[in-house]
Amino acid sequence: MDDKLKKNPFMLNGKKWDRDKVMNYLMSKIETSARGIDFILKSAEHTLPRKSTVMSWMSEDEKYHDRYARAREEQAHYMRGENIEIADNVGSPAFDADGNMMFMPDGSPVIVVDASSVAHAKLRIETRRWTMGKLLPKKYGDRIQQEHTGNVSFTSVLSEIDGSSAGLDSD
Repeated sequence: MDDKLKKNPFMLNGKKWDRDKVMNYLMSKIETSARGIDFILKSAEHTLPRKSTVMSWMSEDEKYHDRYARAREEQAHYMRGENIEIADNVGSPAFDADGNMMFMPDGSPVIVVDASSVAHAKLRIETRRWTMGKLLPKKYGDRIQQEHTGNVSFTSVLSEIDGSSAGLDSD
């Protein structure tokens, strides 16, 4: 057997996946990133099971399914925090002709904000907002407000029925 698999902390005796360890690792990564399960599985330091294996575990065991649902909710909240960071950190430090960073009188760096950095930040924020709306639509989804215009007259409806029981027997 491959030495990499024997030393894999997610394996039991180098032969079988430790489901709890794998799922705990994946859920903690999902909760603290804007990345999906595919990216996390492919970029892990150690070999992890295929997505189909993880998904079958979730369909077989309700505790994994519920944990995944909670992790995705936490992921939406995490992305909200990322949006604030992205918006607060648009731009880049300014440098003088000698290559030295420029500072304001209060000691904070001079930040240059150009259209390109604003557009890039806006794209990152909007992508996260869209994803958040899909993960937690009641909290972060687009609000659809319906407004009724016109009149509904129950007297006209009743006159059309003409006092009858609308097809019901009167016994």
